[in-house]
Amino acid sequence: MRTHTNGRLKILFTLILTFVFLGVMLAPMMILPQGRAVSWMSIETISSDKRNNQYERYPAIAAEGGKAYAVWAENDGKDYNIMFREHDGAAWQIEEILNPADMNYDQWNPDVAVDGGDVQVVWHDSINDDWDIMYKKRTGGVWGSIEEISQDVGIETQHYPKVAASGGNVYVVWQDGRDLTDWDIYFTYHNGVGWSTPVEVSSDSGTEDQTYPCIAAGGGKAYVVWVDEEGIRWIIDGHHR
Repeated sequence: MRTHTNGRLKILFTLILTFVFLGVMLAPMMILPQGRAVSWMSIETISSDKRNNQYERYPAIAAEGGKAYAVWAENDGKDYNIMFREHDGAAWQIEEILNPADMNYDQWNPDVAVDGGDVQVVWHDSINDDWDIMYKKRTGGVWGSIEEISQDVGIETQHYPKVAASGGNVYVVWQDGRDLTDWDIYFTYHNGVGWSTPVEVSSDSGTEDQTYPCIAAGGGKAYVVWVDEEGIRWIIDGHHR
């Protein structure tokens, strides 16, 4: 009788140890997202490179609702153009060129954002014989016209735009040389009616450079960071509809 009881106790003790061991091993995977296994799919080339000697640079990507939207600058042998490609959740769709075939002007450094299915793309463009910030929107699968949103009045240079979109608003920042003494960070937003007048958000009092901005948006606010000669800085801008 005692042997039978001891045997059952051993089995019970073994089961308890097993459950404790499994709990210790599986708890991080159940509680912490970083504990879960990550499985990457295979690498895909999404630029067609029809000439076999093209250069594709400066890619950016956005995603929403199981779809992904990629942009990049691509050289066709004459100049750089802005390319766009959508993944519909099953496969990559046909490439599209977003700027006119101007033949002699470069388009560089695109960025993309998506909100409510509307795709927003920005880039800097030399078509006006200087570098300006251009914007193009796709709604319901149809692209609108290109807009210059940097609104400079001379031949000043604007570079490296970034775009964010949230709640029907679109927010854009870039690196701007319009005061001719240094680089500053400029900002504009679209509230569904029109673009605001671009404003400097870096607000330096000297000739220090502010460069390479980045932007995010949510809850009716835009968050901007950039590289400053005095370090990394940031600002919260509360523009909203």
